[in-house]
Amino acid sequence: MQAKTYYTAIFLFICSLGLASNEVSLRLNPTYYDEYTQSIYVTVELRYDGHGLFYLADQNYRLFYDSKLLTLNKSKSRSDLPRDLYSKIIFMEVLENLKAGSVNELAFDEQLGFVNFNIDLSDVNHGGIPIGSSEEWHRVAILNFKVHDKESLSEIIWSNADRTSKYATAFVEIMEWIGPNHTQQASVKDYIDARFNLIDDGIAGSIQVAPNPAIDFLNLSLTKELAEEITIVIHDAMGKKVLSTKMNRGSLLKKVDISELSPGSYNLEIFEKDLFISTYQTTFIKIRR
Repeated sequence: MQAKTYYTAIFLFICSLGLASNEVSLRLNPTYYDEYTQSIYVTVELRYDGHGLFYLADQNYRLFYDSKLLTLNKSKSRSDLPRDLYSKIIFMEVLENLKAGSVNELAFDEQLGFVNFNIDLSDVNHGGIPIGSSEEWHRVAILNFKVHDKESLSEIIWSNADRTSKYATAFVEIMEWIGPNHTQQASVKDYIDARFNLIDDGIAGSIQVAPNPAIDFLNLSLTKELAEEITIVIHDAMGKKVLSTKMNRGSLLKKVDISELSPGSYNLEIFEKDLFISTYQTTFIKIRR
């Protein structure tokens, strides 16, 4: 009986440590602008600011943005968490071109955009991914917005009690997995909004593909060295993948052999490391010698 009481006390003590240190920070990070589709990708990122490990459970995210300049593209937005542990991204509400009336705190009150989306923990018995305090930022989701005026881009703002309480009564909720079917809400220490003054056009702003039409080879040339490896994928007019190759980090030029392709029109896409979303697209024509 004494042993059981002893281990129970230890368990409660460990739980109390978890309760005291479950602080996280959130960041909206514009990663690149896709010139081809005139859209911008914004990653939703989380950092654990406590000690030990934080087991990420259900999440409920709420954001505000200028819907005159941005339109959310749900089909190109996705969760970036393991599918065996979490649900797909679930959009609960997307509202655009709202008028906030007399609030007048955000610069875009007359064309307010709002999105509320969830990512739910599926494995409630074994818990979510463990996040250590030394892991820095952990990418949770990727949001895609159609850009209507790149030069005038304004912030995307977290919904939180300190800044947007006049617009909503519910805010971001991040749950921590404590044990089987047991979660608790974490405290959000810091909200970092998305700002676009330093956005990089990435691959789309630095690459040239020539010649077009082409016979045996395509030359991909960049104005700056690749920061990370990319994958080049070519599809035929029916959407079938016919060629895939890599371009290494630090490269400026890549010669792609298309001599085995039949004459016709093709679509070339570039995928940056770990994103699994094309960041550049173009078409070219293969002709006979």
